[in-house]
Amino acid sequence: MVENKIQFQKLIEKMNQGLGVVDKNSVLIYVNPRLAEMVGYTQGEMVGNHLHHFFSQNNYDIVVEQLAHQRMGHEKPYTINWLCKDGSELHTQIVPTVDLDEKGELLHSIAVVSDITEQDKVNRLFEKRLEERIQEISSLMEVSRIIISPFEFKDQLKHILEKLVSLIKCNGSSILLRKENLLISETFRLDIKDEIVEWMVRPFEQPDMLSSRFWYEGALVFPNINEQGQAEHNFKQLIKSMMGTIPPDLVSWIGIPIKSRKALIGVLTAHAAQSDFFTPEMAELMQPFANQLAIIFENNRLYSQARLAAAASERDRLARELHDSVTQSLYSIRLYADASRYALKAGKLPAAEKNLEQLSSIARDGMSELRLLIFELRPPALEKLGLLGALQERLNMVESRSGIHADLNVEGEPDLSQDLETQLYWIVYEALSNVLKHAKAKHVSLKFHFTRRSAVVTLKDDGVGFDPTTFEDSHGGGLKNIVERVNGFGGKISVQSEPGEGTKLRVEYKH
Repeated sequence: MVENKIQFQKLIEKMNQGLGVVDKNSVLIYVNPRLAEMVGYTQGEMVGNHLHHFFSQNNYDIVVEQLAHQRMGHEKPYTINWLCKDGSELHTQIVPTVDLDEKGELLHSIAVVSDITEQDKVNRLFEKRLEERIQEISSLMEVSRIIISPFEFKDQLKHILEKLVSLIKCNGSSILLRKENLLISETFRLDIKDEIVEWMVRPFEQPDMLSSRFWYEGALVFPNINEQGQAEHNFKQLIKSMMGTIPPDLVSWIGIPIKSRKALIGVLTAHAAQSDFFTPEMAELMQPFANQLAIIFENNRLYSQARLAAAASERDRLARELHDSVTQSLYSIRLYADASRYALKAGKLPAAEKNLEQLSSIARDGMSELRLLIFELRPPALEKLGLLGALQERLNMVESRSGIHADLNVEGEPDLSQDLETQLYWIVYEALSNVLKHAKAKHVSLKFHFTRRSAVVTLKDDGVGFDPTTFEDSHGGGLKNIVERVNGFGGKISVQSEPGEGTKLRVEYKH
């Protein structure tokens, strides 16, 4: 009894939602007053009319398809839009039930009609928000890729501004860099006067300068710069002094502080031709862009510091090399030249000839050292030539001109990261320099073997060789540097050498 009562109550609820009965010819033979009211008709206006009067063609095609399924006994809910009397649409869900005769043919189709207009709005809003979030995540991922791209600093900023404009659909965006006094947009750059920059960033250091109505959680917003307030007037004057004029598409404006380690680097701005364009949600979305810009700024600063430090270190190294090799060679040349002059004056021709031979040998060594240092001052760009091309140029410019026969052999195709390529370049570079300085070799063989899983470099010379167990005690600084480099990127190194038997150096790196 209780179960029957519950079923009856559910039926009453469905009847109140809206019930329609359609005969086998698709004509309405009964319409609940509630359903008629939902679509703006009376019962009398709907009963006896064909279904196509109440649907657009696309929706009627769906109804016909569903009725065909129902004639086969398939009762499946579906959604449909009714065409209301006033021309609007009513979003509904149809739950059909069929009534068949003794032969199994359709007599009537009875359907409960539920208004899902609000649910449809919610679903559409959810889908829109979901699409927006996907686009936001995609844009931020693209910004992350820009950060590690090879673009120059200012080009990275412009690419990020383009992404921001595309994402929030504003009219333009820019970055004001405080220390550089520079305004960068997607299309132009402007140098800004000191006093204008300070006026621009001052509100972000002293937020109480402006009314709280201009702030969204740290974002400064002017809903309409054409309003008659003092703050709007001052802002317009600031824009005029910066740009020379106020762009016609600048009506609303937003500024987001760009900070690094709590220091204000600059301001990320956007503007739109529409009043009240920027919302708290947009301000929240722009903040990750400002954070990414701060990372780019810090990366650029650290890169500049590293480049200066590397340049200073390289100058010191070259100074030591000049002092230890070329300067000493020149000093020795002077001594042997003086000794040869004195021997000639004394008529000691054998001694003079011996001194001249020694002088020539020292001069040749000095020229080799100087040629090597000149090459180091202008190393080849790996980006332009690649590892193999850069090393072949080194062999042509240094070893070949120093009287050393050098050959380069390659097996397989190199597939190296930029960092590994750079490390291998300097390892081979230093190894070749050791051969040139110490080995007194006539022939050098350099071989690369690349596979999908490893890269192997083998360098052999026919020089004087040495005892690897004591290399630190005899001009082994270069080899020590090589070992440190190899260990630093997780590679393996082996050195085979004996006095008088040449040297073989092998370096292996596994992907």
